[in-house]
Amino acid sequence: MEGVDVRVAPAASVLDNAQGLSVTWLSIRRLRRSVAVVIWFGLTIGGYLGYAALISRLFQS
Repeated sequence: MEGVDVRVAPAASVLDNAQGLSVTWLSIRRLRRSVAVVIWFGLTIGGYLGYAALISRLFQS
Protein backbone atom coordinates (compact mmCIF):
# COMPACT_ATOMS: atom_id res chain seq x y z
CA MET A 1 0.00 0.00 0.00
CA GLU A 2 2.83 2.42 0.84
CA GLY A 3 4.47 1.83 -2.55
CA VAL A 4 1.19 2.66 -4.29
CA ASP A 5 0.90 5.90 -2.29
CA VAL A 6 4.45 6.90 -3.28
CA ARG A 7 3.63 6.29 -6.92
CA VAL A 8 0.26 8.10 -6.81
CA ALA A 9 1.49 11.29 -5.10
CA PRO A 10 3.97 12.39 -7.83
CA ALA A 11 1.47 11.47 -10.54
CA ALA A 12 -1.16 13.66 -8.84
CA SER A 13 1.27 16.60 -8.54
CA VAL A 14 2.24 16.19 -12.20
CA LEU A 15 -1.45 16.07 -13.09
CA ASP A 16 -2.11 19.28 -11.12
CA ASN A 17 0.80 21.02 -12.85
CA ALA A 18 -0.42 19.83 -16.26
CA GLN A 19 -3.94 21.00 -15.43
CA GLY A 20 -2.67 24.45 -14.42
CA LEU A 21 -0.61 24.65 -17.61
CA SER A 22 -3.59 23.62 -19.73
CA VAL A 23 -5.79 26.21 -17.99
CA THR A 24 -3.29 29.00 -18.70
CA TRP A 25 -2.91 27.69 -22.27
CA LEU A 26 -6.71 27.72 -22.69
CA SER A 27 -6.94 31.29 -21.37
CA ILE A 28 -4.16 32.37 -23.76
CA ARG A 29 -5.90 30.64 -26.66
CA ARG A 30 -9.23 32.22 -25.67
CA LEU A 31 -7.59 35.65 -25.47
CA ARG A 32 -5.99 35.18 -28.88
CA ARG A 33 -9.29 33.99 -30.33
CA SER A 34 -11.19 36.99 -28.92
CA VAL A 35 -8.55 39.34 -30.34
CA ALA A 36 -8.87 37.62 -33.73
CA VAL A 37 -12.69 37.91 -33.55
CA VAL A 38 -12.46 41.63 -32.73
CA ILE A 39 -10.05 42.21 -35.63
CA TRP A 40 -12.28 40.16 -37.96
CA PHE A 41 -15.38 42.12 -36.92
CA GLY A 42 -13.53 45.41 -37.41
CA LEU A 43 -12.34 44.40 -40.86
CA THR A 44 -15.79 43.12 -41.84
CA ILE A 45 -17.63 46.23 -40.63
CA GLY A 46 -14.95 48.46 -42.18
CA GLY A 47 -15.27 46.58 -45.44
CA TYR A 48 -19.05 46.94 -45.48
CA LEU A 49 -18.81 50.66 -44.64
CA GLY A 50 -16.18 51.21 -47.35
CA TYR A 51 -18.29 49.26 -49.84
CA ALA A 52 -21.39 51.31 -48.95
CA ALA A 53 -19.40 54.57 -49.27
CA LEU A 54 -18.09 53.45 -52.67
CA ILE A 55 -21.60 52.56 -53.89
CA SER A 56 -23.07 55.84 -52.60
CA ARG A 57 -20.27 57.75 -54.33
CA LEU A 58 -20.93 55.90 -57.57
CA PHE A 59 -24.65 56.65 -57.35
CA GLN A 60 -24.07 60.31 -56.46
CA SER A 61 -21.88 61.03 -59.49
